[in-house]
Amino acid sequence: MGLTVAPLTTTVMLSVSKNNSGIASGVNNTISRMSSVLSIALMGAMVLYHFKLYLVGPLYEMEIPADILDTLKEEAVNLGSTRPPENPPSEFIAEVELLIKTSFVKSFNRVAFISSAATWVSAILCFVFLKNRKN
Repeated sequence: MGLTVAPLTTTVMLSVSKNNSGIASGVNNTISRMSSVLSIALMGAMVLYHFKLYLVGPLYEMEIPADILDTLKEEAVNLGSTRPPENPPSEFIAEVELLIKTSFVKSFNRVAFISSAATWVSAILCFVFLKNRKN
């Protein structure tokens, strides 16, 4: 983000007249703040979605009792702080704890990959659609 904000701001500010520079600055800052808030919210939702996906899928294969499965589904909103139920069968404790940790890491890896892919797509689109202006 630090690599793109200064050039983007410079481009925006140089593309308007001095009379409109205050408005351009305000619009630029507003869009920057709104995009940051929106991206944080979307990334958080994607992390939670993928965490639940990576946690619950293998739990069905482990044939865990339904009450323990329901408890883990409810706890999944806590992401990495998800705790196994109070008294699960002893053969499941280590597997569930490992599954919680790996689901947490996998969900962040997936979102980092999606963010990276979006960055590359935006760079390609900029290259294709922004023509070199000769003023």
